[in-house]
Amino acid sequence: MQCLIKLIIQSFSVFLSVSILCAQNTHSNILTLTECIRLAKDNNPDIHAAKSYIAYSKARVKELKSVLYPSIYSYGSLSRSGYESRGDIKSTGYSTVFSAGMGLDQNILDVSSYYRIAAAKRDNNSQKLESLRIIQQVTSNVIKSYYATATSQQKVLLAEESVQFSQKILELTRE
Repeated sequence: MQCLIKLIIQSFSVFLSVSILCAQNTHSNILTLTECIRLAKDNNPDIHAAKSYIAYSKARVKELKSVLYPSIYSYGSLSRSGYESRGDIKSTGYSTVFSAGMGLDQNILDVSSYYRIAAAKRDNNSQKLESLRIIQQVTSNVIKSYYATATSQQKVLLAEESVQFSQKILELTRE
């Protein structure tokens, strides 16, 4: 039910937007259908959200794939210790120990990572399809609104002509 209400509100807002844009430009610059579609695509928040989620899901696939790559690490340590003897023999000394190393880890068989990557790819593909659906819906709503506005404008012009014609007939009948 909420989805239906949202669709009705979106359709009405697109219709209203196209009507206002076309009404503002009736005598100077009338927007073409292509311009109206471009404006709707550029300003629709659902399309922006869908594109953002596509970028997120694409990055998620890359992140999950990175687990399959080897990881390189290095380490190092330095320790210094000193001693001093007490008693008859007095001797002092210090020892310094340094150790360093590098390593490489590679997951050879991590089946769960492959399943997570496959799921992320499916999510990315479904988001692309959802984005296309939203774009098609917005485009369809703009086209309907554009032609409804054009039809309404023609009806207004015909009504104005009809009123003028009726006024002329009244003037002729009064004479």
